[in-house]
Amino acid sequence: MKSLSFPVDFPDVQMKLHLFFQSMLASPAVHSTKPLSTADGVAVLLFPFSAFGYLTHGRIWDRPDPNHGVWFERPQLAIGASSGRVAATRDISQKLAEGEYHCVVFWGSQSGTSERFAETIGRECLSHFGINALVADLSDYDAESISKIQSSHFAIFVLSTYGEGDPSDNTAGLWDWIKQVKDKKTIVQNLQYLAFGLGNSNYKYYNRVLDVVVDALDSAGASALMARQKADDANGGTEEDFQAWKDDVFAVFYQLGYEQKIVEYQPTIKLTFSGETNNDKAANLATSSNHQQTSTQSAIVPLTIKSAHELFAAGDRNCIHMELDLGSQDIVYKTEDHIGI
Repeated sequence: MKSLSFPVDFPDVQMKLHLFFQSMLASPAVHSTKPLSTADGVAVLLFPFSAFGYLTHGRIWDRPDPNHGVWFERPQLAIGASSGRVAATRDISQKLAEGEYHCVVFWGSQSGTSERFAETIGRECLSHFGINALVADLSDYDAESISKIQSSHFAIFVLSTYGEGDPSDNTAGLWDWIKQVKDKKTIVQNLQYLAFGLGNSNYKYYNRVLDVVVDALDSAGASALMARQKADDANGGTEEDFQAWKDDVFAVFYQLGYEQKIVEYQPTIKLTFSGETNNDKAANLATSSNHQQTSTQSAIVPLTIKSAHELFAAGDRNCIHMELDLGSQDIVYKTEDHIGI
């Protein structure tokens, strides 16, 4: 019988281990071990085959498909194809100039309330006064670019405070910049702004985010078009406070020379019918006449139908196979995106 050896530095320990394993291998219990039933015998025979299959998985059998990654490739991003994507600017002053916006409504929200209020004020700025407002997530733009906003534009801040006076996650960039404004004494004298805060007076640091931001902007030379206002959720009056603030904002618009328009019916969908039969052009497309892309919405992209044929029909049900021409469009799926035919 072949003896076992271990790299043990102590001779007495090595000898004891040697004798232990020799006595164990020479034990009658080990030599008398044998299958007690047919099932034991089958298990003994299957064990080496199972171990062999487990150890060779992916090497000898069931190898991964080398072309599996093709399923996750986008044809429009193939070699030599242009993505067609234009990098979005993070400079808010440049965005306002390019989009011919009059103002920007920044929102900082943790639960979505500030975002909803910002969307509301932005929508009513356009419908009531013709003010083209850009509703913007604070995290989508560099906070430093706020100082570049010209006096021909103005900004509206809708900011939430949660926890122990903490800013929302998407306000982190603004929060860091505000600290730099206070420390480096940055000048933002061209900025005109309005500010509204959401908080709960039951907490010690009630609307702290709003107060810190407004105090820093004022000390840096920015001009407040009206005094800051706060919504208090302690008694569930957030909606009422927002409505009151919105009325005051509209009063400021009157002072700035804006006139309130008569709210007329504006169709949500504008239908354009074309008699062209050219397959290279999309026909009969329905697009929103007042659609403005936000950070949570995908752009409407018209695509040409390359082919369509019916796979089967059963009663009042049928299945159609349809192929769309993506061309060089760089289309990325977001939650709730869909195709309209």
